Amino acid sequence: MIFVHQQKSSFTSLSSTTTIYPQDIDCFQNANRIELNNFFLSQDFLSYTFKYPFNLITKDCNNYQFNAPLFKFSMFSFSTDLAITIDLSKIVQVGSINSNAPSVIFNNDLNSSLYRELKTFTLTTKNIPNLNNLFLDNLSLSILKPYNISSWNYFSTLNSVKTITLNGNSLSDYYPFPYALLSNSQFNIKSLNLNLRLEEPTSTIDLNITSLETLKMDTKDMFTFKGSIPFSKLPNLKYFEMTGTSISNLPPFSLLTSKYVYISKNRFDTKLPEKFNYTNTIQVLDISNNKITGTIDQTYCSVYLNVSNNLLNGKIPSCFTCYFANPKVFYNFSGNSFQNYQDNLPCTTIKPSIRANGNEIILYGNDIGFYSSDISTVPKLDFEVLIPNLMFMATSNLKGIFIVTFVGPNLEFTLTNDPKPPTPETITFFTLNETVLIKGSYFSYINEENKVTFNKELCMVIASSFYQIECYFPAAKSYSKDVLYNGIINVNGLISPPFTANFSIVNDYKVCPGNCSSDVSKGFCNIMYGLCICSPNWFGRNCEKPMANVSFIVPSSTLGGVVLINGFFGDIHTDLIVEIGNLECYVNFVRSDLINCTLGAGRGVKNVAVTQNGYSWMGLSAYKYQEPHISCFNNCSNNGECLENGICSCYKDYKGIDCNSLSSPEDNSLPESQSSVSNSSQISINNQQTNFEILITNLYELNIENEIVKNHNLTDKWISGKKDINTYTFTQNLTTNLQRNSVIQVIIEDIKEDKVIEFAHQLYKIDKNSIKVTIDIQNYIYESALNTLSLIFQSKVSELENTEINNCNNNSITISNNLDDPSLNNNFIQIKKNGKILYGRFLPIVLSDNKPTFITSNIIPNSNKTDEDNEKTIKVSINLPHCKYSCLIDPDFQVLLSSDFKKSCDGNKKLNYILPISIVIPVIGVSAITALSVYYYKRHSQKKDFENKMEKLKNFS
Repeated sequence: MIFVHQQKSSFTSLSSTTTIYPQDIDCFQNANRIELNNFFLSQDFLSYTFKYPFNLITKDCNNYQFNAPLFKFSMFSFSTDLAITIDLSKIVQVGSINSNAPSVIFNNDLNSSLYRELKTFTLTTKNIPNLNNLFLDNLSLSILKPYNISSWNYFSTLNSVKTITLNGNSLSDYYPFPYALLSNSQFNIKSLNLNLRLEEPTSTIDLNITSLETLKMDTKDMFTFKGSIPFSKLPNLKYFEMTGTSISNLPPFSLLTSKYVYISKNRFDTKLPEKFNYTNTIQVLDISNNKITGTIDQTYCSVYLNVSNNLLNGKIPSCFTCYFANPKVFYNFSGNSFQNYQDNLPCTTIKPSIRANGNEIILYGNDIGFYSSDISTVPKLDFEVLIPNLMFMATSNLKGIFIVTFVGPNLEFTLTNDPKPPTPETITFFTLNETVLIKGSYFSYINEENKVTFNKELCMVIASSFYQIECYFPAAKSYSKDVLYNGIINVNGLISPPFTANFSIVNDYKVCPGNCSSDVSKGFCNIMYGLCICSPNWFGRNCEKPMANVSFIVPSSTLGGVVLINGFFGDIHTDLIVEIGNLECYVNFVRSDLINCTLGAGRGVKNVAVTQNGYSWMGLSAYKYQEPHISCFNNCSNNGECLENGICSCYKDYKGIDCNSLSSPEDNSLPESQSSVSNSSQISINNQQTNFEILITNLYELNIENEIVKNHNLTDKWISGKKDINTYTFTQNLTTNLQRNSVIQVIIEDIKEDKVIEFAHQLYKIDKNSIKVTIDIQNYIYESALNTLSLIFQSKVSELENTEINNCNNNSITISNNLDDPSLNNNFIQIKKNGKILYGRFLPIVLSDNKPTFITSNIIPNSNKTDEDNEKTIKVSINLPHCKYSCLIDPDFQVLLSSDFKKSCDGNKKLNYILPISIVIPVIGVSAITALSVYYYKRHSQKKDFENKMEKLKNFS
């Protein structure tokens, strides 16, 4: 039986002994697909050079001969029960191979000079083939049981495959994860599809395939690690899909750095993160058909969100409800318990504007939609989404006025990409609420883009459209009603012709504009005067404008790149500009708690300025490029190894922050040292006639001009609390009206054994016989959202009377520091007198709201002219960001004997010893820093086994 089609031809033999020759089908020049069933293939059939390439499908044929190269097949598909071995070198001019023949073995006889290329290689097999030097676009493996487990090592040979699909045909058996895929750093895999039941791993998996762009997983119920996603790290994917798993914990968004994330139909039963502040890359997030609880915050407005069929409640943000007329958007919230899940809700939050950028027309604003189909214009423009809800773009040379309709809420706006000077026509003044209503044209819907003045005094815009502006102008009450006053309107730099206004009384009622944004967190209404009293983070006539403040920054490398600025930025971002040093950081997108911007290359420490809505937040020395190599202080004095985190690991017989001192000798002959703590929170360390004092004296709140607006004196106000064997606790309350709930706790711990602590994801060694001081400050409330903090340390060195005197060392005081060296991961000050050195280490990092960010420290010039040579005071300021919830810093102190210390004056005998006293001060707390508290403490120096300790530190580092 033969069926012939012009493009597709199918031949079926009634007898398996019927021989077919290549000449029998070589005449089908228009056929692109030929199927042969139940034939006996001639000896030269597969190696014959056909006139035209085509797809060859053979089923149940006999006499497969692969001794000569395969030629002229766009695709060769075959199935057989015969045990056949095929050399990969025989695949010469074949586009794709589909082998539904588990008994067939593919032998790899290729090498670097003898390689082959295929578009697609589809195998049903029990053995993973060795595919070295075979370049593939797509590899699809259907793995049968029982498979050869040793062949799974050949997954490491797939370095020249772009797309890998693994299928399992068993509904009950499990397969191991192909770990060999992770063993080859030369992989060029773009897409990995796992469609098989995978075993539960014994630990989380670091999926370090950096080339991977797409990961799809349908791995069923066992592939989980303790109820969570079994990956500790994923590459920067474009597409991530995971369905059908038994994972109960919603994966952290910080792990899912893909643009498209589809994780529906799993078993997540955890709470939705309160804020969508973990990533800046997700644009589509589908978490439908799970059991997720919680509410949806406004920060989720920057993603296409599908949360259908979960257990969510509360209110859906307006950015979504405005478009519930679109069935796609409405369905994405079905199957929950939302308070406002209805399709006829009013929409009042859309604030659009457009601008021209060459032949591009940019539509931007607030709540402007998710899909191009949400927007209709006259004249017609075809918009594409740049940032959901925030920005669209169309390509057109049209100029003029556009009628823009948002289809879902059916709201119409008049916009122009060819702006002209605003034209006011009528001006009306409302006395008691002190607002002016201006009607005309060429105004902006975005309040901040309009500026109105009368007699050079600002009238604050509180509502606006293309045709009218309402602004707040209390100064008009003092104006004469019979006099005309000059007005000017500025819309995005375009100035109206001068006009005059007569402020006649039209209405006389006391109301607050916009009901103070109807949000008590932004402000409240003073009904006596009809004025809004704004909260610290807000300003404007109706407290609608957010100020900007920065909590922490994730910097780029010195090559430049993406910078993440976290803090509070609200929901209005007019004229948003981010400047770092003398470079603009070009904003990619902004949320209420995150700015994502791209910065050019640079090095060192820079100032940061964030400007929006007419206000600027300034961070002096708030940014530091990530250096490719972190230096060590004094290069470890060539007596140690500089570890990756900028910490010295000293060689045997050396010790100290910079390995500049020798360890104590066996005779323990160092002069005895004592430390004590007074009720005034002063720590004193003395040795012979030399005395060092350490104290945290002040906490300053600084305004944007770096001026002190609040000075907290932190001395003589401590209350002693709980006391354990090795730990002492002190507390203090700030007593100002704004800080009445701020509590400061100081914990001082005597370190009895060497230990390693972690701070900001880095490890630091604390030696035995150190003092560790932990400072916990809670509930600091700033006077302004633009303000920051500065913590002041003071150290004084002096000489004691009536003590053992050693005049063999230089008694002059020298002070040195490297606080301005951006290449170091640790900054120090040194105070030296009489051969003793006080080291103060100030880590250039703070945990701001539990996120590491860069900080600086600087020495405050001493204006006290009464200091003599035998007494010197030094003050250091630690400059902190605007921490919303917590500021954690970690300075530490050590007192050492310098390498030129002399025990006696006979000749040049020197004691190159360490005085084993150190003070370590991590600061743990919520929103403030304060002084050290103290206790009496005394110890003797002793010999230490340095070699073991150095090895220990290396292991931790």
